[in-house]
Amino acid sequence: MAHARRYFKRAGENGPERAEHFLKEVQKLCEIERAIKDHQITGEEKMKYRTEQGLPILMELKTWLDDQVQKIAPKSTIGEAVFYTKQRWNGLMAFCQCDYTEFDNGPVERSIRPMVVGRENYLFSGANESAERAACYSSFFITCRLHNVNPKAWIMDVFEKIEHLKPSHYHTLFPQNWGK
Repeated sequence: MAHARRYFKRAGENGPERAEHFLKEVQKLCEIERAIKDHQITGEEKMKYRTEQGLPILMELKTWLDDQVQKIAPKSTIGEAVFYTKQRWNGLMAFCQCDYTEFDNGPVERSIRPMVVGRENYLFSGANESAERAACYSSFFITCRLHNVNPKAWIMDVFEKIEHLKPSHYHTLFPQNWGK
């Protein structure tokens, strides 16, 4: 949803009333999510709340987007915003279908940013083997962070244990399995 919001904010320069309408509807969905977090609603209750409160807004938004397709040029800024959102509609509907989905993908994008930046930097590693090694280490360290594992302690332990392990047991040293 973060990308769709960016598209519509940019499109506001050429079609302010359309962009404002879309952004106001999205803000309503954000308020629903805020209420869910504030009241610590989870599981089935969360799905029921999203369905009761959010689904009508989403359905109205879908009708509005379908109507806009008939009225705008696809290559205009607002047209790009509308078509971008329509192409990702099924993903947006997951908001009401799965309790573990988040409405905003910003936190996920921030968490993978180091890997994306690293991937771009690996292009200049000098050799494919060096780039692959750097990518592996980066991936391991990011996995450590995701699983609240101290990377320094993890890598020191791996170097101590790996020579005594059979290859079929290497998976036990992965950050997500380490210490279990």
